[in-house]
Amino acid sequence: MGTPNVIPLPDVPPWSEIEQLNYEKESLGLFMSGHPIDRYASDLREYGAKTTGELNPKRDGAEDELAEAPAGREGGQACPDTGPTPGGNGRNGHARAAAEEVSIGGIVSGLRPLKTRKGDRMCVVMLEDAEGSIEVVVFPETFKQHGHLAENGQMVLVKGKFERDDDSARVLASEIAPIDIVRERLTKSVAIRLSTPPHDRATFEKLWDVLSHHKGDRRVAFVIHEQERHIRVTADVSGIRVRPSERLVSEVEQICGAGSVSLR
Repeated sequence: MGTPNVIPLPDVPPWSEIEQLNYEKESLGLFMSGHPIDRYASDLREYGAKTTGELNPKRDGAEDELAEAPAGREGGQACPDTGPTPGGNGRNGHARAAAEEVSIGGIVSGLRPLKTRKGDRMCVVMLEDAEGSIEVVVFPETFKQHGHLAENGQMVLVKGKFERDDDSARVLASEIAPIDIVRERLTKSVAIRLSTPPHDRATFEKLWDVLSHHKGDRRVAFVIHEQERHIRVTADVSGIRVRPSERLVSEVEQICGAGSVSLR
């Protein structure tokens, strides 16, 4: 027998957690090893956001509600003049509970673009988290400001009025923001840890350049470990404030190393 042919495999980095989850969804139609929103779960809890499990929407008839939302159809398009009114009676005479202001994080799916009778754009989407999904109605006023974020696959934070009646539940969105906004809103200061050596004046110059491109209102502090004398010093940075974000963290960690940034 001859020597079997050996096909060399390319040397590629492993998938990131989010890449693996996205490939699971693409190939299987569901997330198997987790949910992308899990990495934001603790921040969402601290922020006071609800989960679909806590809101406990009834799934039965959800498609019927989606087809009707938010107030009738004409020529295959939903044609509302105004949004549902909190309190009072719901559609088909069902009692509707008073609306509650909530925030909830999840992934946009099932996007359904609609127009009002006046021709104003709006949409209805399903927002999914690790516990289920809930209908989100985005009326024209909100759509004008945040409609670009109501796209399939986007991880977002939705703020709005939660309504529930005998048949269904929904959130009437007043704001849609990237999910990273949760960490930004919770953060009061940014701490950057580094050791000297290897870091020196050149490092601080690079950091200053990065920080100057992320101006905001949060304080910045350097936590410096002087290795030769085993001294640790914390120094607040004067003259600059930043806006915390995933991009800021990434750019600083490219200079100082993974795990060098803490958002507090």
